[in-house]
Amino acid sequence: MRLAFVAWTPLHIINILNVYRNYYPGAEADLFIYSEFESAEKYYSSLKNLSVFSEVFLVDHKKIGTAITRKINLLTNKNRFFMEKIHPYDEIFIQGENYFSKILFSNIKKENTKVKLNYIEDGIGTYLERTLFSTSERIQKIINKWNQYSIFLQDIANYYVYCPELLIEEPNKVRKIPKIKEHSSLSNELIEIFGIEEIDIENKYLFFDQPLLYDGYGVNESEIAEKIFEILPKSKEMVIKIHPRGKLDRYGSNKVLNSSLPFEILLAENSFNSSVLISPISTISFSPSMMFDKRVESILLVELLLNEYPDISESKRTILEKISLFCIKYNEISGSKILLPSSWDELRKLVN
Repeated sequence: MRLAFVAWTPLHIINILNVYRNYYPGAEADLFIYSEFESAEKYYSSLKNLSVFSEVFLVDHKKIGTAITRKINLLTNKNRFFMEKIHPYDEIFIQGENYFSKILFSNIKKENTKVKLNYIEDGIGTYLERTLFSTSERIQKIINKWNQYSIFLQDIANYYVYCPELLIEEPNKVRKIPKIKEHSSLSNELIEIFGIEEIDIENKYLFFDQPLLYDGYGVNESEIAEKIFEILPKSKEMVIKIHPRGKLDRYGSNKVLNSSLPFEILLAENSFNSSVLISPISTISFSPSMMFDKRVESILLVELLLNEYPDISESKRTILEKISLFCIKYNEISGSKILLPSSWDELRKLVN
């Protein structure tokens, strides 16, 4: 048996290693890293040197082609990314929708019609939507009509998630991803791949920047950060973890956490016992307890956004409501206490 894993974020690499080590020890496997995220080449080199996978491929995202050629290639299965023949893998693992993963799957399917398609969790979005693909049903039908190897025609064989209790899928298809233990072999591997950074986060509030305005919520995340700065007690400093798509200079002279590592790696390497995490809608609120079984104080601002920003569109409000409901259910089954202030006044009372 030979496996193919596809990653296009650092979190994907972490979860792929967790699934591979726990469910397929000893199986021959290749990793495809789609290079559209920061430090992709660095992590590619680390993984090559570590020899965890039989082959590691760095897929150049710049070869994606124009909008027209992308559509044609999805219909014809043309692989513009590399010329080598695709191995007839037995199983492929994806973490949502990505253009390269669709091309890779259809080319594998041509070589092996019995290939299995598996899904690995990609944050809380996994638990909010019934479908893994964002492509509209109309477009999917067009692709499926002309391409018998389309990924949209394939059923998911297995879902690998951290909280099976919260996933609305057939129980026989759901597999629980184990939590990452401190000082475990997997934890040590992650340090080898991503590097190590000891950061100063003792007795601090850590705010997670998110591109809310850019993503269509109509809320300026910089203004949210400024408002939080105003109401926090002066006894604790607040630092900001910039989002991978965020700009370092957007918060002016306010202190930014000096780290390029994914926060999940910082969680694995540092103690956050005296820290408080504040996030608008980020998966980060759940990562400590969900992935690492760490208890870290966390405040999620999703209810505050719903109540304090009435101009948020209905479609975005629906997403926020789903996140809030997920948080309540997650707290119930996990015993976590992720706090959900419903207003600025309530947040002020919480932090004071």
